[in-house]
Amino acid sequence: DKRMAVKRKAEDHKSGGGGGGSGGNWKRAKPNGESGAEKKQPVDELKLQARKLWEVLRRGDLGAEERVQKMGEMMALLGGRIKEVTFKHDMSRIVQTCLKHGSGEQREQIAAELAGAYLELSRSLYGRHILMRMLKYCPGRRAAIIQAFHGQVRKLIRHKEAALVLEECYAVYANAQQKWDLVGEFYGSEFAVFKGGEGPKSIDAVLEAAPQKRETVVAALKAAVTPLLEKGTVQHSIVHRALLDYLRLADEAGRRDAIEAMRELVVEVLHTRDGAHAGMLCLLHGSPKDRKAIVRSFKPYLKRICCEEYGYAVLVEALDSMDDTVFVHKTLLQDLCALTDELLGDQFGRRIQLYILGGRSPHYVGSDALKVLLEGDEVRAAT
Repeated sequence: DKRMAVKRKAEDHKSGGGGGGSGGNWKRAKPNGESGAEKKQPVDELKLQARKLWEVLRRGDLGAEERVQKMGEMMALLGGRIKEVTFKHDMSRIVQTCLKHGSGEQREQIAAELAGAYLELSRSLYGRHILMRMLKYCPGRRAAIIQAFHGQVRKLIRHKEAALVLEECYAVYANAQQKWDLVGEFYGSEFAVFKGGEGPKSIDAVLEAAPQKRETVVAALKAAVTPLLEKGTVQHSIVHRALLDYLRLADEAGRRDAIEAMRELVVEVLHTRDGAHAGMLCLLHGSPKDRKAIVRSFKPYLKRICCEEYGYAVLVEALDSMDDTVFVHKTLLQDLCALTDELLGDQFGRRIQLYILGGRSPHYVGSDALKVLLEGDEVRAAT
């Protein structure tokens, strides 16, 4: 019977016998009866051994010599398989501990095995912690990690996990050139593609050299910051830089729309220099309705804002620019008077009280804040 013959042939092929060809030999056992899978330690067994070592390695009272010994055992166990296990949630903390307690050579080995996966790590809930540790303990790898983000900044800043790594790179570890390379992607595709070199390191320098690019840059900034304002994801300093540049460069209509979208979010950005400057511009150029909404949002956090290195300047701008004295008295002055004793003991908090008493004295108001206050006089004179 033809069907029975076909069935027998298939069974012979599956069992590796008959047929006389090489097709039945591809699954034959390797010499000594070991397959490739048997030679490689199973992941579950590997994780179990790693966790036992980690429980010892993470102890704060572990002696230096014993720590070195346990790190050697851990690296002998995980070496060559770091990338394979690092994305598993229960192994992430183990790799972090290895980066913390390992020698320079061991840290470099871990970083080298993860090379090429930096972008993927930044998007991972557990992997991003490993990347943070690498930024801290592997200075030689920082440039490579930052470079991995090139061309991806506008996407990553909207990603919950990756945005935290990007902010760490920008705010803590990047030099002036690297900061420009990262924030430049908000200004258009040209700046995302062409990086490095000896060219300008700020958007003002770029526009001074090529004024015709202003319209393109403003359009790119608007496209970048609008989704961030709509979602309220403005807590990172690299975003504050983009917001500030848009408020400075946009026309009156574009600036008005941005301030209207931003007025409830100013309280979230004034902890950085660029964010505070952006907040001051919102108060300076905003409508009376915008100013009142911004100041109302300050009320639950008033003491903290007064004591911020940059945040106090936004309150100074509010006191300087608002005409509704009744509203200012009810919303700000009453609470500021109640906080007088606490504010006078703080190096930044006392500047609010001194401004109220002494005005725009350069002894009390920082130079950056004073510059914006003087700019406000020009704006009010023109309008």
